[in-house]
Amino acid sequence: MFLNCLNLEEKKMFLELAFYVANVDGDFAETEHDMMNIYRSEMMLGESEYKIQNTNITKILEFFENSSTKIQHFVFVEIIGIVLADEK
Repeated sequence: MFLNCLNLEEKKMFLELAFYVANVDGDFAETEHDMMNIYRSEMMLGESEYKIQNTNITKILEFFENSSTKIQHFVFVEIIGIVLADEK
């Protein structure tokens, strides 16, 4: 919904954040994988265009801390999708 408004670097960092959130419980569920694919599709940033780097969460948060409030809101709204994806 909002991910296409992000620039390339923001998209990459969003994917890093989404991957971190999906794995925080130690279980990368199929529904979370599906959600990652939905995110990638919306951003037109497939696995061949960007590979997850397992960026440190502190670096991710610092990156978005320096983003505009509008971008922060977009990220917050979109990340809820993967938080709820595995229904845990």
